[in-house]
Amino acid sequence: MMHFVDLGFSPMEALVAGTQTAAELLGIENDVGTLEPGKSADVLVVDGDPLDDIEVFGREANPALVLKQGSVAVDNRPA
Repeated sequence: MMHFVDLGFSPMEALVAGTQTAAELLGIENDVGTLEPGKSADVLVVDGDPLDDIEVFGREANPALVLKQGSVAVDNRPA
């Protein structure tokens, strides 16, 4: 996503391009790409606000939490 911002996208445009638009281009938008009822609940939680600083995705401490199909796959949150 940082590369999109480097190319002139806003952080929000980069997030949409890497999620919703990518799913649409791959023809899998009915299953993934946005958080909606009935879609796979794949969620990445980072420590920070990517709309203020897109580089949070590249930090070693991230991701803080990963949900894969609604189940915790990675949990790096402090105890």
